[in-house]
Amino acid sequence: MPAKEKRILKLYLISVFFTGLFGLPLFAGEVNIEIVPQPLVKGEVATLNLTSVKKAPEIAEFPEVDGIKWMGKSGQTSRTQIINFKTSKSETTVYRFIPEKIGEIKIPALNVKLGGKKFTTDPFTVNVVSGNIADSSSDNEPESLRDFIFVKAFPLSDKKEFYVGEEIPFEIRAYSLSSIRIEYSWPEIEAPNIVFRDFSSINRENAKFANYTASSQTLNGKTYSVYSFRTAIKAISPCELKGKINIMSRIILPRQRGKQRSSDPFGDSFFDGFFSDGFSSYEKRDYQLSCDFPDIKIDALPASPPNSLFTGLVGDWKLLYEFPDTK
Repeated sequence: MPAKEKRILKLYLISVFFTGLFGLPLFAGEVNIEIVPQPLVKGEVATLNLTSVKKAPEIAEFPEVDGIKWMGKSGQTSRTQIINFKTSKSETTVYRFIPEKIGEIKIPALNVKLGGKKFTTDPFTVNVVSGNIADSSSDNEPESLRDFIFVKAFPLSDKKEFYVGEEIPFEIRAYSLSSIRIEYSWPEIEAPNIVFRDFSSINRENAKFANYTASSQTLNGKTYSVYSFRTAIKAISPCELKGKINIMSRIILPRQRGKQRSSDPFGDSFFDGFFSDGFSSYEKRDYQLSCDFPDIKIDALPASPPNSLFTGLVGDWKLLYEFPDTK
């Protein structure tokens, strides 16, 4: 793994601003509209970001949209960049909303105020997937470290079959009991025949992933910290995707004064010490989280229709055409 990808993320020290993944930039005049994350998940909070190089844009009035619950403005941010001695500034207004139904949702034109001007944006569409993609943990009481710290991985789609070259939005979630102090490295996906979308423009530490997000979740009456890593992959040949997802973690172990170190950090002495008081120092232990790649089938592309030209290129295409005749 390259040195950049080995860099440990000190997640327990970082206050995370929810940036998510798969921003959908839409330009309307002097304002950039971004919906994050993409695809949206039913019932989970998402953000609509309005960015301008002049002043902070504002939504004058929220449109009524079936399947969208607007939660109002959550804040404003400013950004300054200096490239080749040239300074550029931008202002972003963040609005929160909750998608309440699955499928495509059409967002109509938004009425936006920018300084003393008013204008409307272009309408656009967002895609919402179900919120029960990731299963919960076991109903059994925790008996080992694997029940306190674990990882899950799944495609952000209700489909289980995809075509060669079709992009698959993918998420990896690392769970740890909220009382555990832990650091994570970026995940590694060990699976043949896949390529990754390039996220280097938004994540300089690891081009295979967008910025991570942090949240909490209650499972079997216990609160877990959840760190989500989103990416997008494509398979380059028909197959049943197989492989593993690994995340190297570093657990911050409290050491009791006068208590001898245990040779087994994950035995009874580990848990006895972890949930006790009176610690004098700490030690760090590395622990690898792993899970199997979820069941995903990659189908070959359908045969081309007769007398048609197919170049073999796969992707999302925007076609521009003109009719010179008036008829």
